[in-house]
Amino acid sequence: MSKGFYIDEKNARKFYPTASPELKAMLEETFTKEFFSQDILERINSVADACYELGLDPEKIHEGCRDDYQRATRDIETVATALSEGAPYSKRIWYPWFYNQNSSSGFRFGDSRYDSASSVVGARLKVDSEAKSDHMAKILEPQYRIYITGEK
Repeated sequence: MSKGFYIDEKNARKFYPTASPELKAMLEETFTKEFFSQDILERINSVADACYELGLDPEKIHEGCRDDYQRATRDIETVATALSEGAPYSKRIWYPWFYNQNSSSGFRFGDSRYDSASSVVGARLKVDSEAKSDHMAKILEPQYRIYITGEK
């Protein structure tokens, strides 16, 4: 009698770093070596990607949200959680900084700023590196516009 097991991509990524050389070879044969070397910034390019990374159903993440503001907030929280890769906050936590001007430039991403890790409102919307914060700003600018200004 032969037995086998199934491992999905999320769990394969989770177990790979601590796997024995034999198991790593099997995982690389199944998923490819490139799959395990892919950076989180390459994997997360949308809210749907973040949902996939976290094992969430993208069709259901807005359940209970009453308006655009709550949906935008949920999107930002979801992407921030995925980009954090389960790591605790470091001494610095990063967040995108936007300019909101009544001019031709309008609402736009400026840069990322950091703050000391602390328990403040909005910490769930921050990530552990400047690169991740910049990436969040670029892929979530419409959601940040709603979150910050309340306008689409």
